[in-house]
Amino acid sequence: MSEVVKVTSNAKYQEVKAIPSVEKILNSPVLDSCRNKFDQHHIVRAIRKVTALIRNLLLDEALTECPLLDEMAGDAVEILNTDMSLGMRRVINLSGTCIHTNLGRACMPEEVVQQIADAARWPSTLEYDLETGSRGNRHRVVSRLLSDLTGAEAGLVVNNNAAAVFLILNTFARSREVIISRGELVEIGGAFRLPDIIESSGAVMREIGTTNRTRLEDYERAINSATALLLKVHPSNYRIDGFTEKVEGKDLSNLAARHDLIAFEDLGSGALFNYSKFGIPGEPPVSEVITGGLDLVSFSGDKLLGGPQAGIIVGKRKLVETLASNPITRCLRPCKLTLAGLEGILKLHYSESAFIDRVPLLKLLTRSIEEVKSCAERIVAEIQQPLISLLGDDLRIGIHESTTEIGSGALPCEGVSTWTIGISSASCSVEELALFFRNLRIPVIGRVAREVFHLDVRMADEESADLIGKIVSEKL
Repeated sequence: MSEVVKVTSNAKYQEVKAIPSVEKILNSPVLDSCRNKFDQHHIVRAIRKVTALIRNLLLDEALTECPLLDEMAGDAVEILNTDMSLGMRRVINLSGTCIHTNLGRACMPEEVVQQIADAARWPSTLEYDLETGSRGNRHRVVSRLLSDLTGAEAGLVVNNNAAAVFLILNTFARSREVIISRGELVEIGGAFRLPDIIESSGAVMREIGTTNRTRLEDYERAINSATALLLKVHPSNYRIDGFTEKVEGKDLSNLAARHDLIAFEDLGSGALFNYSKFGIPGEPPVSEVITGGLDLVSFSGDKLLGGPQAGIIVGKRKLVETLASNPITRCLRPCKLTLAGLEGILKLHYSESAFIDRVPLLKLLTRSIEEVKSCAERIVAEIQQPLISLLGDDLRIGIHESTTEIGSGALPCEGVSTWTIGISSASCSVEELALFFRNLRIPVIGRVAREVFHLDVRMADEESADLIGKIVSEKL
């Protein structure tokens, strides 16, 4: 028995010794296609990954003989190409969440995308005043647009809304108290909690009221010499119904004024129009909130606004100027691409009809339910037979009425009517169906509900609807 083991062991180590050197593999013509795309040290690193893997497989006897040199070179090519294919890819969002944080939130109109591309490609007047020939302010254009559209005295932009909240609290309430209702201590995606942001800003959180009921007198009783700010927060991803009571921004701002305090509301999604007339559940426009007398309001740029990721602050000029002078503002300032995209999307807001017609999110949200149903029927007609051929005769597919979520903390618990394509199979689990669609050339992201895989076509534009049939048929 020991002799057999010795022979096996010797054969194994002989195969390990047969692994070609990195230099020999590097000279293989199989790698010629990579030499113009990758520097040599990247190719060498991929080869070393291959030789290390083969060595371990031989030693574990999962492999009985060393592969040919060109096969190993081919494996190195595959590693290099795989590394380059990783990263952000286009997907088709049929998940039933219109503004999906994990999928990049709002898609921007082509003219805004072009404005961002121009800012990336050419030098610009980002911080240059053409009239004086001297340094300018990168916020000047966007601040003016925000003032026009919201009625606020001034505006400031940082890199996201959480940063906007942090900056306001750090500037005006560091080492002082911030009063907030217990019913508004939200947690947003990625387990980021508002109490943690308040603590990190250096402010001291003072909770008032209960989860479901907070009255104006709760705020008033909590005010003391250490109070700096009254904070109101949009319920980002939930809603409390039933026996509830909350304080409106106008009443909060009046209370703050009487005590010489700052009243600040984190709106979250920040619509500039009232969308209820288009069948989209209503949220008060920013201008309406400003009219209520709040000193500062913050909201996101990439939700209902339809632009790039940004934290937007509007309010009293003196307060906005104080925020701009905080050194932390430099750490949070937006880049030229964000400002270019934001400028473009804000300019579209000067015409409500143009905005609805050109911004993908609003254009798709305002489609009639008949149009959505027609789109679902067209997609089913194109994918039904290819799917049966690929996944089996027991595949069941049909269309169903449902509700689309707005998503990303915009209009929590509210939805818009839609039609979905429901797909199920006795031989395929819903997880396998979901994986099949994610593995298409352009991944299609759906959702699972009640053991059925659904494609929600509310957000499927004409191009996406046409693509789905083609990329499914490519699997045949």
